[in-house]
Order: sequence, then structure tokens, then C-alpha cells
Amino acid sequence: MKKLLLCSVLAVCAVVGAWADKSPKSIEVNGSNVWKNSIFTGPVSGISWNVEYAHNIKFNVASGAWSFSARAY
Repeated sequence: MKKLLLCSVLAVCAVVGAWADKSPKSIEVNGSNVWKNSIFTGPVSGISWNVEYAHNIKFNVASGAWSFSARAY
């Protein structure tokens, strides 16, 4: 499992990307699943889908403290 902690300041939108040799089986944000088996499962308030290409999965992330966890296949 890989983890990323993010704390973005008020009124800033971040783009968070997860890259791997192959798409991760699942991605959780603050303990809630947002990605499973190559599908955006959302919704998590403050998180929205951005793009996926070449095993690079990106999310738009609102201001705040966030914990991302990715599990490989």
C-alpha cells in the first residue's frame, strides 16, 4: 500500500496524481473509496475526477487535509 498525505491551504485547489506500473486496484481518500477496478467510485466531498492515462490517475482536490491510500493488484 502506498500513502500520500496532503494539506492544502484555504482557497487552493490541488491536482493529485497516482502513478504505478499498472492501475491500482483501489484508492481511498480519508478512508472512503474513490477508485476501484479502474472506475471512479466517488463521491467524496472535495474530491472530483480529473483524468486517467497510462496508469496515471488524477483527482482534483479542494483545500484541506487529505490522506490518499492506493492498493496494487
